[in-house]
Amino acid sequence: MKKSLLVNPFERIAGWPALVAGLCAMALATVIGRMAGIYFDGTLDIHGSHVQHSVGTALLMHGIGWASLVLCLALAGLIFSRTRAGRTRFRMIDLAGTLALARTPYLLLAVALSILPAGLVSTGIISMSSSDIVRVVIFGLACVVLLTWMIWLSYNAYSVSCNIRGVRGGLSFAGGLVAAEALSKWVLVLLLAGGTPARAEAQGVAVADDTLRRTATEVVAAFGRGDYDAVRTHFDATMTRALTAAKLGEVWSSVVEKYGKFVDADTNVAPSAVKGYRVMLIPLRFEHGTARMQIAFNQKGEISGLYIL
Repeated sequence: MKKSLLVNPFERIAGWPALVAGLCAMALATVIGRMAGIYFDGTLDIHGSHVQHSVGTALLMHGIGWASLVLCLALAGLIFSRTRAGRTRFRMIDLAGTLALARTPYLLLAVALSILPAGLVSTGIISMSSSDIVRVVIFGLACVVLLTWMIWLSYNAYSVSCNIRGVRGGLSFAGGLVAAEALSKWVLVLLLAGGTPARAEAQGVAVADDTLRRTATEVVAAFGRGDYDAVRTHFDATMTRALTAAKLGEVWSSVVEKYGKFVDADTNVAPSAVKGYRVMLIPLRFEHGTARMQIAFNQKGEISGLYIL
């Protein structure tokens, strides 16, 4: 009985009760995920972001992913779920409710993300300690398990609500799932395109390239002399909360240990526009090798991402 409830509770709960419970779980997952810098931005998508969207925007993202799946599977149900008399055999409220409830595993995923140390999800620092790497690997495996569970629940929700099983049910569900993913991403691009660099520049908030180069020069120099507090003065709020001076020191020490003493850097590089950010890829020269520092600036000229490659 317990196993059945884990993979197919929809024989017992559907319609309005399932819809209310499912929407509550989706909302809670969205709010908790947002606190960890994670957004459910599509039917299947889970992404970290340097930009902290409003709660309303985060809820809209998750809702669009769910609504896209409901619409696409409803269309599949209209095509494939018919009686001999030619009538459809499902209620829209049952399909919408069970598909909402099927997204409950995302709530567990959001909770798991909130437990991870700050900075591993959305800050962009890739030089991690061994314990951090273990946590990220465990999280990755958990993502796969919970996403698989969510898809299996969604299939059972569709199969039970529309009374479609077997090969026909599997193929129609797969087609609807792919179509829903594409639809949700298209709708989100249309609705959230306001964060592009072109619009930001039109609003007069873009920072000049020379200013970004000066900031990059100061950051590299601060790393070179071990003044990590000075580096943090250029961070945005998310980076400041996530990365302490001690953590930055660990990152830089691991690079120096690998390549030797820092020699110099070329910060005279042109920033490029990448998904609403201005990104600089700065060559670093050490005694025994070279590396690159990638700095992502937001539209205020604050550092929203920092990689040492």
